[in-house]
Amino acid sequence: MSNLKESGSEFSKNFVSPSLEKRLSVEAKQELASELKSNPEYFQTLEKDEDFQMFIRTHFKRKEVSPALVNSIRAKMGM
Repeated sequence: MSNLKESGSEFSKNFVSPSLEKRLSVEAKQELASELKSNPEYFQTLEKDEDFQMFIRTHFKRKEVSPALVNSIRAKMGM
């Protein structure tokens, strides 16, 4: 991982989305913890993104797909 002192956008690109999506490696998690301790602005960025994702999850429901559609797609795929 590169040193993220360069900019907040690098921080967001490398850590915020992967962190919220639970895709960080062990090394990246350690670097994230270090960056959050050293720069409160990064912590606020991560917190805002977490809040936004929670808002989306609680206020917008995914449409459900009918079992007939699933079976139709599987049949076309030969499953």
